[in-house]
Amino acid sequence: MNPVHVGAGVRSWPGLDDTFRETTAELSNAATVRFRTHVAETLHDIRGKPCSVGQPVLIKPEYGRKLVRFAKAYHNAVETIVRAWSTDDAVRRMLSAPTSLQHDMELDYNAANNHIHLCRLDLHLDPAGGFQVLETNANCPGALMSSGHAGALWREFLSPLGMPIPAPLDHELTGWMARWFIELATIETGSPPDFVALLRESGGNRLELPGLASELKRAGIDALEMDPRTVKQTPTGEAIVNGQRIRHGYLKLGIKRFARMRVDIDPFMSAVRRRTIFVQNGLHGRFVGDNKLCLAILSDPTFRYLFPDKILDAIGDHIPWSRGLAHCVDADIKHIRRNRSAFVLKRPFDTRGRGVIVGRGVATDSAWADAVERARRAGWLVQQFVETTELETDPFGNDTRRHDLSLGLINGKLSGAFARSGNDLRLNLARSGRLHPVFIEL
Repeated sequence: MNPVHVGAGVRSWPGLDDTFRETTAELSNAATVRFRTHVAETLHDIRGKPCSVGQPVLIKPEYGRKLVRFAKAYHNAVETIVRAWSTDDAVRRMLSAPTSLQHDMELDYNAANNHIHLCRLDLHLDPAGGFQVLETNANCPGALMSSGHAGALWREFLSPLGMPIPAPLDHELTGWMARWFIELATIETGSPPDFVALLRESGGNRLELPGLASELKRAGIDALEMDPRTVKQTPTGEAIVNGQRIRHGYLKLGIKRFARMRVDIDPFMSAVRRRTIFVQNGLHGRFVGDNKLCLAILSDPTFRYLFPDKILDAIGDHIPWSRGLAHCVDADIKHIRRNRSAFVLKRPFDTRGRGVIVGRGVATDSAWADAVERARRAGWLVQQFVETTELETDPFGNDTRRHDLSLGLINGKLSGAFARSGNDLRLNLARSGRLHPVFIEL
């Protein structure tokens, strides 16, 4: 075991265009202040909650093209893991599903449910121009819609000022998310949707659902938020809610909550397995692809046999040292306990920064040792701590924050991007992170 330390003494990521950043940071007149307020209010309407928004950043062409190539290869690799889960015992031991969902996974023989249609990659960046994957959100990734709206608003604001801005990514385009879902649902089911069930826990996380409902309505398609527990099945296996047949659904439900709710959603799960109701990413794509322990498989040489050499060559430099704690030998566990500043512990299915323990944020060595032991028993991921670069968010360098980069993928195609900045070791928007639209020159 010899993880390489990445990013000591980091400052800026060379993939960002400094001239663009400096020019936008200097825009501080009254009109700009009103505009920033307008962006924040617009995102509040879309997300259903407040969101701190910063100025956009521009990624240089050579870095943009590299991200596009990497995203395609990485998506291929994770889908390979999804397919392998059904037949490879070593993969299944590493990626054990929550107990309440295990039976559903074993009953799901349909290869069509092995795809990851929509996902998000969160990257930390290093001052040499590299980047490392921290996690894959293949369940119901947030902020792709709202960041696209923010980017489109900034584009409209900056263009009259003569700022050169590259062509927009898909998520900036009007109606992007509804159009993507309609096309996907039509391909997957053979018929276009006339109604879409926006499936979430009653009172739970909505995030992109208000915006998606508005987009679907503009496309002439009815949509309604509903709880999966309200779904019933007819004797022929069709999914219905209050007597209405449901064939297409967008599922917005955290996997831990999914597991706790499982006892109450037999009809819904049966319909998804049988594909009488279609939801993005299916079951395997969702429950396997979203598991943070996929990074252990991508990092551990033991699993090289799963992937073609060209995929390993494309992603190898961008996977931090990662292992399943439950599978680490005692010598590795001792090393992890003694070097808390070098490691992070992650619960496999948590979101929004929960279930993440950053070693250098733990007060004492003994508290860290206890955390490692608990995480080992519970089967968490241990990952090398990767410092990320910093972003100067005003022209005088008085507000310098850590930042990451998130990539939104549709079937492996880079379709959206945003950055998050903050002073916390965890940059999630659900915590203290600030959203920055990202323009990419390809």
